Amino acid sequence: MRRHVPQVWQHASGNGPEAPAPDRVEEEMKKFLEWFNGDAEGSSVVRSAIAHLWFVSIHPFEDGNGRLARILSDILLARADKSEFRFYNISSQINKDKNHYYNILEKTQRGDGDITEWIHWYATTLSLALDEAETVVSTILNKSFFWQKAATIVMSQRQKDVLNMFLDGYEAKISSKTWTSLAKCSKDTAIRDIQDLVGKNILREDIPEAKRPSYSIIYDPENLTMFFTDVRIEEQNGSPYLLATYKGKLPVRERILPLDAERFRIPMYKPVDIIMQLSSGEHIKSGTTILICGATGTRKFLYKTPVVLDNTNLLFIFLAIKSTHTSCTLQSF
Repeated sequence: MRRHVPQVWQHASGNGPEAPAPDRVEEEMKKFLEWFNGDAEGSSVVRSAIAHLWFVSIHPFEDGNGRLARILSDILLARADKSEFRFYNISSQINKDKNHYYNILEKTQRGDGDITEWIHWYATTLSLALDEAETVVSTILNKSFFWQKAATIVMSQRQKDVLNMFLDGYEAKISSKTWTSLAKCSKDTAIRDIQDLVGKNILREDIPEAKRPSYSIIYDPENLTMFFTDVRIEEQNGSPYLLATYKGKLPVRERILPLDAERFRIPMYKPVDIIMQLSSGEHIKSGTTILICGATGTRKFLYKTPVVLDNTNLLFIFLAIKSTHTSCTLQSF
């Protein structure tokens, strides 16, 4: 794609592009404004990309041209949306990678008028901005949903403050150590806070009876997993996304924290699946612990000496699994 963009040239010092001569600025701005305020033809994303490049290349002011170019490109996107609400902002995404922005801008300005690469970069950046906006909106909605559910539960202000940090996306496991740091309290106080929230069904242990326990927030005490199928984690643009199908129809795609992706990948088995894995005749090494974790309890089997599983062992483990009344996590370590 080719588009008229004011020619730029190198400073004598070699320190980057120079704006058009002052006597050309008025004419260039007139062309730009006629196009900007004219009939919208073609893709709003392409027009937004052109507006940004065109204005910043004219460089009509001594300072603030980049900021104003981003505002103008956002205006064209807003016009196309035809909505009074906008939850995304390409400016914030550009600010996250300014070096790449300046490199592609200078390369395009020094080119032969073909701005295809610039538009491709701009569209990719806009897509990332939309993903970021979707994540922010999801975080806000999830936080609101959580506090609606927890509105009647008595908590201290310290507990609320720390929970809000995690609800806002603080990327760390909830543990007594992390809680102590965030709440600026003693470890004993942190443990009491956490155990109180576990008892109130606000938090749950990731792995019951683990040596260094970590916890997850329970957004909804009701089991909603029955409504979702084909649940999986995929990496997209360097970030983990949770993908699923809701009620067999609606696709779900939501960016999640790497820690949540890690939790999701802990293998979950139903009792019959565990029995299939622990087949008769399997050798268990000395010191192996089989930890079976369910929502209603935990069963631990420590083998101090090497054994070979027989049907009696398997039946004993199976009965222990059934007593948890839920799917279980099987870990050997």
